[in-house]
Amino acid sequence: MSTEVRESIEKIGGEILEEYCQSSTTSKPIMIPPVPDSKYLEKLPDGELGKKAAKYKYRQYGYEAEVKVYRCFEELERNVIVIHQIPYTHEQYSAFVPEHNCTKKRCEKGPEVHPCCRKENEAEGENDFVVIGPDFVAVFEVKGLAVS
Repeated sequence: MSTEVRESIEKIGGEILEEYCQSSTTSKPIMIPPVPDSKYLEKLPDGELGKKAAKYKYRQYGYEAEVKVYRCFEELERNVIVIHQIPYTHEQYSAFVPEHNCTKKRCEKGPEVHPCCRKENEAEGENDFVVIGPDFVAVFEVKGLAVS
């Protein structure tokens, strides 16, 4: 990363830190977006489900787990920024895992193991939560949840 880019990131990060994380007037998280996306809020009936409905119900459970974690972050009494569902590109993924095999479904090179052939700007995935505090950044991936 060039010095100019690093300095720009540090400057912007410092401004966010000063504005949102070190304010003496609040001690609550800033949630971005302010409410979770409600793409899986419908309730499906219990019991036997078809293949498509079962897959949808599985996604609904995952979504409900994310909402629970989101609500827990809302209750924090710390000045942090919580960002929900940040997508990342293949180029961004490759910065952390430079040499990896292809995981693309229906890849034109076939199902056998081979080096990755995704385009740099192709969507790779998303981070469920990124939490930014005065002296840390944490990334959370939610994969189901049992709260007791």
